[in-house]
Amino acid sequence: MQKKAIHFLKKVMTKIDHPLFPVILALLSAIDHFILIIPSDGILITSIFIRKKKWPRNALSISLGSTLGAILLVFLVHHYGLEEIILHFPKITHSSIWPYSQKLLTDYGLWGLFFMMLSPFMQQPMLLLIGLTNHPLKVILVVILAGKSLKYILISWCASKFPEVIRKSKLLGAEIDEVLDLMGEKKEERNLRDPLKD
Repeated sequence: MQKKAIHFLKKVMTKIDHPLFPVILALLSAIDHFILIIPSDGILITSIFIRKKKWPRNALSISLGSTLGAILLVFLVHHYGLEEIILHFPKITHSSIWPYSQKLLTDYGLWGLFFMMLSPFMQQPMLLLIGLTNHPLKVILVVILAGKSLKYILISWCASKFPEVIRKSKLLGAEIDEVLDLMGEKKEERNLRDPLKD
């Protein structure tokens, strides 16, 4: 499984100039809501390090894809109930973010959802919980899209303008290293490479 993931990720990152790269980026970020192992923030940032001028395109594609995956998860909970979905995510209710998401949703409602979409934390618990509410799906969609768009635009812009700050950040640096490890790049090579180079 790990070898297939490495091979797939290398192949994806070599296609960064391909016209379908934004579609692939969007699909990966949508699937991330269901598999929980795709480092989509790291893939986005790494793609910007490789081609910094493409940051608006990549930010838009990952925002739309991530929103699509998020609203699909909310829709499934809304229509099938939490018990059915929990069968596919058995450990999610025991995650440390679950009670935080409950409190955020209880105290702030849709604003809590918006702030969670801006955060780097696992978002599936909040999405599962918001699916149980009576909020209209259209409103939830707008809130998710607004939060994710703002998040990915800010991350992408910062990655294009201040790559070293992003690389050294505690929140995103580990995810970027994970993507670079999967691509087979050694840590020594990372430190020598100019991240601003196109």
